[in-house]
Amino acid sequence: FFFFFFFHRKTKGMELPRAVLAGLGEAGKLPKEACGLLVEGAVAVLLGQSTEEQLFEHKAVAACDKLQAKTAYNALCLFITEAAKSDTDAGTLSSVLDDAQVGTAHAEAVSKCFAAHRQDLRLALRRPALGLPHIVDAKWRLDYFVKNNLLDKMNEPMFTVCLKAEAAGGQEESVQFVANLAQLQDLVGKLKDAAKSFEAIAALA
Repeated sequence: FFFFFFFHRKTKGMELPRAVLAGLGEAGKLPKEACGLLVEGAVAVLLGQSTEEQLFEHKAVAACDKLQAKTAYNALCLFITEAAKSDTDAGTLSSVLDDAQVGTAHAEAVSKCFAAHRQDLRLALRRPALGLPHIVDAKWRLDYFVKNNLLDKMNEPMFTVCLKAEAAGGQEESVQFVANLAQLQDLVGKLKDAAKSFEAIAALA
C-alpha cells in the first residue's frame, strides 16, 4: 500500500508531497541492487503483475532496514504514479530525482525502469484501480473451542473476525475469518508495521 499527503511542493513540472521527496532520498541511500528492485517492484505492483509481499521477501530488499525500505517503496510508488499521470519527460524526471538528492546510478535505474513501462503505466491509470473497497466496520467475537469436528481436544480460544467493506458504488460486502491467538497477533503485528510506515512518512512532511 501507499499513502497520499497534502503537503505539496511544485518541483519542475511535478507537484509532489515533500514527504515523497524525502522518501526518494531514502531510496537513494539504499544499495543500488535493492533500490533497483524496489523500483521494478513498485512498477510491477502498480501494474498488478506482482505483490508487495513478493518484493519484500527478496533477499537484497529483506537485508535492508525494513522501515527505510518501506518508506522508499511508498515514495517510489507515488513518484511513478505522478510521473505517469503527468507524462513526465526524462529531463524533468532526472531533475526531480536530483532535487531529492538521489545519486546518479540510482536515478538512472529509476528513469530507465519508468521509460520502459511508461505506456503500460499510463494505460493502467485509466482503469479504476484505486476504486477498491474500503473498510467501514470491523467486529470480532471470542470463542473457546474444547473440541474440533474430529472430536480432538483443542482447549484453545479462537477469534471470529468480520470486516465490512464498501465499494466505490456504495455496495457493501463482508469478509469473515477465524484465527487463533498466534495468527491474530501476527495480523496485528503487520498492521502495526503499516501504521509505523505511515507515521514515518508523515513525520518527514
